[in-house]
This record gives sequence, structure tokens and C-alpha cells, in this order.
Amino acid sequence: MDIKKLIAGSTAIVVVATQVMMGVASADNHGAANTEWTNAVNYMKENGLSSTANSVEEYAPMAQVAREAAAKFFVNYAKNEFGMEADTARVCAFNDMGQAQEWAQPYIVEACQMGILKGSEGNFMPQSTLTKLQFLTVLARIAKDDSSIEPTDAFNVLKSEGITNEDSLDSTVRPVSRIELAMLFQRGSEQYASSSDEDTSSEDDSTDIGDILGDILGDD
Repeated sequence: MDIKKLIAGSTAIVVVATQVMMGVASADNHGAANTEWTNAVNYMKENGLSSTANSVEEYAPMAQVAREAAAKFFVNYAKNEFGMEADTARVCAFNDMGQAQEWAQPYIVEACQMGILKGSEGNFMPQSTLTKLQFLTVLARIAKDDSSIEPTDAFNVLKSEGITNEDSLDSTVRPVSRIELAMLFQRGSEQYASSSDEDTSSEDDSTDIGDILGDILGDD
């Protein structure tokens, strides 16, 4: 499948969908989604993944995630929830590392040394937006402790195991929001790290709230 072809003709539709979704998020102050979002944000804080947010609003739930910021999330999640360690013998150098903020560079290297974020053609693309498919791929690599997992396999596995509710692989080729990131992290922890028997598949993470960005997928 040529993911890049999914970009064509999508911009106007995505803008409208994003505006509608943001309106729904603002209006739903006491529904089920609000409870799920609050639980996810609390999970992020309690597990050292987001130390600054004391509420859903402070967490900026609808914001997108840059790949350099995602590296920090992934490294801390892999360490705290799965006890993963970096292979410091692995050489991880990216041509565009200078484009990353200084605080993010150690996390980018560590994520690479863990084998969970790889970049593409020698570049990490730190300022590019993380797609949901990239997120699911890294989550699968962490949860299954298998750095060889590729996007299609990651989607199929996580969908079959109730982690994502997206209907198709195509629908994940868009930016992941911060609240989706939190919900999926929590879901992955309950399913894989804690061996929880709770049904996490009932939470809906399938809302289309971003642009089609297949041209930044790389190998992640």
C-alpha cells in the first residue's frame, strides 16, 4: 500500500473534522469521554509521563505531538512500565539531530538504542508530527519487546487485542492527539504490563482529528 497517496484531497475534510471534534471536546464536560480523558491524564501524571498537567485542560488534549517529544514519552514509558533498557553499544546518529531541541536529543538517542524509534534514511525528523500509525508501531515494539515489528503488523496485532478501535490501517495515517497518546499508553499498560483483566477496548480512540501525513512515516 502506498501510504503517501492517502494525502491527496484530504486537507479540507480534515480541517472540518478537526473543528467539529474540538467543538465536541469542549461541549462534553461531563460525559463518558470526559471521564476517560481524566483517567488517562491522571495515569500519565501518576506514572511520571506528564508531570506538569493537573487537569485535562492543562494537558492540552487536542494538541499534536512532535516526534522529538514522542521520543521522551516512549523512553519513559518503556522504562517505567516495561523495564526496558537501551543498548548503549548501538550507534544511533541522525543527520538532522541538530534540528532537535537540546533537551530532546538524549531521548532520541535512547529511543533508537532501545530499537523502538528508527527514523528514515539517516534522519529522525524531530519536528515532524507523530502519526497514530507510528505511535501504534512503537507501542507494539515496546509491549511485545520486538524491535522488528513494522506498521501493518503493529496495527493488526493491537487491533485484534483491543488496544485500538480504528476500522482500518488507512485511518491511522494521521496525527495522534495527546489525549489519544495518553489513553493508548494507559490501555497498553493495563493489557501488557499489568496483565489486567479489565476490558480496555470500550474506550473510543477512533476519532479523526488530524491531517493525513503519510509523507513523514519513515520506517517507524
